[in-house]
Amino acid sequence: MLLLCIIAIPVYAFEELRYGVAVLGKLPEGSIADVESFTQLAEEITELIDYEFVSVDNIDGETLTISDLDGYKVLVIPSLEAIDKEISVVLHSFVND
Repeated sequence: MLLLCIIAIPVYAFEELRYGVAVLGKLPEGSIADVESFTQLAEEITELIDYEFVSVDNIDGETLTISDLDGYKVLVIPSLEAIDKEISVVLHSFVND
């Protein structure tokens, strides 16, 4: 499902998403997910999306705030294990904006 969503990003709206995609590239501190596999997956996703038409930024999950997401239209989270209570609040605000 994630792969289909990623492939659909450039098809969906090239100009709208050209500079509006971010990948959560680093786990929040104390996460239960495997850090190495999460980092590798985040890098692979970034490489898959980031080509000449769509620019992707990796953002740090340890210090994720709503202001960090300002200007982004899509946030790719490589694993649901990365979502803790603090990130959940930020994501809720991001979606509501």
